[in-house]
Amino acid sequence: MGITKQQALRFILAHQGLWPPYGLEGKAGVLGYIHRVGCIQFDPLNIVGSHMATDS
Repeated sequence: MGITKQQALRFILAHQGLWPPYGLEGKAGVLGYIHRVGCIQFDPLNIVGSHMATDS
């Protein structure tokens, strides 16, 4: 038995409470999601240079 990539994606999103997405609208939706999951991790990317450039 197998599943498609789309079925796997939807399963993962549903397990995390992100599918269907209509409940996450506006500030109340975002705050409700954070309350439901307990916490979120935000890792912004601010690339200044490559590792090679910083070794000199």
